[in-house]
Amino acid sequence: MKKVRWSGYDKYLVLADSSQVLKGNYNGYLNFKDVIGAINTLITKRTNQYLYNGEVIQFSMKQGDIESIMNCWDEAEYHPRFDLIRYVSNKMNLKNI
Repeated sequence: MKKVRWSGYDKYLVLADSSQVLKGNYNGYLNFKDVIGAINTLITKRTNQYLYNGEVIQFSMKQGDIESIMNCWDEAEYHPRFDLIRYVSNKMNLKNI
């Protein structure tokens, strides 16, 4: 099957196979979707602040690092910079991704 037709869960499992930070289970995927949503908002608004559960979270990451995480997700190809997603999930208090 072509990558274009992969579901979000399929891409998550492929990245979890290569990454040290993703658990590779469905509960982890549900939390991962929240993290990817936050990263997408950070890219779209070109900011380092995100409102999550009524709390403003300040991320001290460069925009290039945030974009590289999203590129890995969009292309479903692992790169070591993808593991920076652990920092984002920890700031959001989502330990299981």
